[in-house]
Amino acid sequence: MHDIIVFTPVGTSIAKNETNIGKRLINNRVKSLKQCSISLKDVFTGKVRINDPHPAEISSLYKFGIDKKCHLTCKEVNVILIHSPNEGKCCASGLKFLIEDGSYFPKPSKSTWCADLVELCSLDPKKSEKFPMAVEELFQVIEDSIKCFSGEIYINITGGYKGLLPYLTMLGMALAKINIFYLFEESTEIIELPTYPMAFDLMEWRDWRGLLLPFTLQGDSVLNNKQKEQLYNAVKGEKVAGLIDDKPPYNYNSIGLLMHRLYEEGKGRVISEFGSGSILLDLFRDQSYARYLRGYCIPKWRYLSVGDHIPETVEHGRGHVQRLLELAQQVLVATELKLTDEQLFVLICSIWLHDLGHSGDFFYYEGQNGLVQKPNDTGDESKFSVYGDPDKVRKYHNFLTYQLLKENKLFLFPNSTDFDLTDHLTRSIQIACLYHRVKMPVENGHKYNEEVMISRGIKEFGRNVVVIPGFPVVAALLRFIDGAENQEERSGSNDYYEVAQWVINRQICFREKHQDYSSNQQSPLYKETKFKESQKRHFIRHRWIRHVFFAGETNEVKTKRNVYGSEGANKPILGAYIISNPTMPGYGDNDDNVINELISDFLNEFWQVKDILPFRLVLFLLKPESVQGEYEKHQINIKIDEKKEPKEWNYSLQQIK
Repeated sequence: MHDIIVFTPVGTSIAKNETNIGKRLINNRVKSLKQCSISLKDVFTGKVRINDPHPAEISSLYKFGIDKKCHLTCKEVNVILIHSPNEGKCCASGLKFLIEDGSYFPKPSKSTWCADLVELCSLDPKKSEKFPMAVEELFQVIEDSIKCFSGEIYINITGGYKGLLPYLTMLGMALAKINIFYLFEESTEIIELPTYPMAFDLMEWRDWRGLLLPFTLQGDSVLNNKQKEQLYNAVKGEKVAGLIDDKPPYNYNSIGLLMHRLYEEGKGRVISEFGSGSILLDLFRDQSYARYLRGYCIPKWRYLSVGDHIPETVEHGRGHVQRLLELAQQVLVATELKLTDEQLFVLICSIWLHDLGHSGDFFYYEGQNGLVQKPNDTGDESKFSVYGDPDKVRKYHNFLTYQLLKENKLFLFPNSTDFDLTDHLTRSIQIACLYHRVKMPVENGHKYNEEVMISRGIKEFGRNVVVIPGFPVVAALLRFIDGAENQEERSGSNDYYEVAQWVINRQICFREKHQDYSSNQQSPLYKETKFKESQKRHFIRHRWIRHVFFAGETNEVKTKRNVYGSEGANKPILGAYIISNPTMPGYGDNDDNVINELISDFLNEFWQVKDILPFRLVLFLLKPESVQGEYEKHQINIKIDEKKEPKEWNYSLQQIK
């Protein structure tokens, strides 16, 4: 198996414009080149290549080898010579002989080179009507060559028929994982063409938006070059990488800025706000997990918010799932956390399914040996109904999710012939969803409230063979990222927000004037009205934070910033960047509201599972300084008092220049 492929289109320059080229003429030309007094090495001694007698294809490949000599050490390079029939084939055969000749074409850094000939049957300069078919052949040749190839791919556009070069360039840029280089006629240096996302799919932008978001913040006052480099390396090799400069300070290039603007203008109007749902699927080592989710589950899971009993709450459907997938992606990149395939599968499924209970009606107590018990009668196995009580649906939605997952396994996880969905996988998903709320125990079981008791904490599942190995980390990750998802998009766009408030207000007004309405707190109409009233406040609060994203923090900042979480020499530091929205009503003049009501909640989620999570946390508040996208960066310093709730801790801001 080769390590590197270099696609090189072949012209007829080696024949010196002779017509009716035959093998004998090419053999003579090859012989004269080998005996030439000016070697390839001699050609590249000056600043300008003057009177280079060697074919452009050979000179460019030689210079490519010299420039990449350290990278090519002990590697196998396969040059694929793409040629036309007849005369083109003769020229390509001559080039193949020269490339594989060690005395004429010295191999850099102990690398080994071979050349293969690939003919485009329809490529005939004399028959222009066949050219479209030749282009199709070209694309097919490249696709077939790289289909199962995991090494590096280059396209050399120095030689060959000029009509093919634009298509080779566009193909290389569309695939992005292909590198393109060129040698000018008199230059001694090759240039590598920067790749731009040609034929760019905005759905791919949406799938990678979580890692692209930090690049929308212009300047280097928010993230340093090391952090941006980590984010860039995470998307390197994907089409979206072409939107970012590949050198410090790793900002959006002009194409990136344009695409970002087009996306923001079209979001929610002419294009979907959500991607394909494929985020994180590329991380599976065994791709059967990804194929199962993509083919059997995600197409159905997109619509799980159907039947929501409490639609007036902030968004808990497809958009919430999308943003949690983004946050999970950011955490894994920032902390370089490597999950097993089973852990990743449970995390992805739990992200999609954890709020399914918003459409639930009941759950069962599980008796003496179960997780969900009745406080005063642990042997009880009766049904607990929430029907007609929206406040209870919200309060117990994690229990309702747990029940739905237990009873509807086949519907939610269809059978597949090539994927073994084991019981310990589905059981882990059920339990992770059950424990995703902050009130669920971590250390030991306890009363959830007067109506429900939980028999064990998350940490106790580490000794339970029913769940996957490392289950507590997955459950803690779900809780952490779910707690972080308090941002503006959960309350929709400005237009949606206004409509939602209008709908809630008129529904409340109607119910209060209804003949059956009474102040009896047990009345269904009274409960529904008060629940709707309470949601108005949640909509407003969620608009105080524009976005949340995570980035890795480098080790040298440990002594400069307060870092929260369990100490551990090998625990990386995760930076939580919270972009505020001070223009929203109720935000407050000194950031107290957003810190005390939202950031403290998020910190509480982290604090409950800090011993389980494999990272520590540092918090930043980014305050918009101007419409040009500049931000004031503030460290959130906290005086922790473990005898009190996080809401009661002392918070202060320290501006970072």
